[in-house]
Amino acid sequence: MIGVIIMAVLMAFGLLVFVPFMIRRAMRQAKEAREFVPELLRKSGLQQDGGTLKGEYRGFPVEAHFGLGFNYGKLILSGESGWRMLQKMEGRNTYYQTLHVQMKVPGANIPTTMFKEHAGLLRTDQWFMDLVEKRNVELPEVDGLKVGSARVYGTDPEFCRRAAADSELKALIENWHFTDIRAAGDTVELVLNDNMVMPTFGSRRMARPDFVIEALDMCARLAELGK
Repeated sequence: MIGVIIMAVLMAFGLLVFVPFMIRRAMRQAKEAREFVPELLRKSGLQQDGGTLKGEYRGFPVEAHFGLGFNYGKLILSGESGWRMLQKMEGRNTYYQTLHVQMKVPGANIPTTMFKEHAGLLRTDQWFMDLVEKRNVELPEVDGLKVGSARVYGTDPEFCRRAAADSELKALIENWHFTDIRAAGDTVELVLNDNMVMPTFGSRRMARPDFVIEALDMCARLAELGK
């Protein structure tokens, strides 16, 4: 009898505390979703054109594209087909948000440089996707040079070391995940395309536009260093 009473008290407590908390959380997330684009436009100074942001950021022409990634590596490597494949499509990390930033640096000739976090064989699906999409590295690695989890590659080791030592760029990369930022000639590009983006960044961080501003700042700082 006492156990039943305790269970009833706990259930009542859950209804009084947990349910209102979840309702407030859902309302807050809905509000943040509505405000995401307006706040991003306000903070970046860019203009929206469909799923693309365009304009100038820190003095550089830029385009930022949002997309929906699909973890086809997981499906192919699973060996499933038919109904079982459809069931796999509903699983964790099948769909995810992507971001692609392309910034122009007029008149620059930046040495080919890349900061990239390696997806090893322990993450076979992402390693396979990087390979198929030709996002693997084809540049010499600068020995012993890393920024956070990102390795540094490039044709000009001196420029790579200078960029890696820059305090602003270093702080931004160390606070990022799945880094893939590269520069060559008059172009700087950042790609965020990894099926673990949501659980790693966290839904709270992804619900706000600050991570996009961080991506723009990374590109802009590398552009400033190379112009």
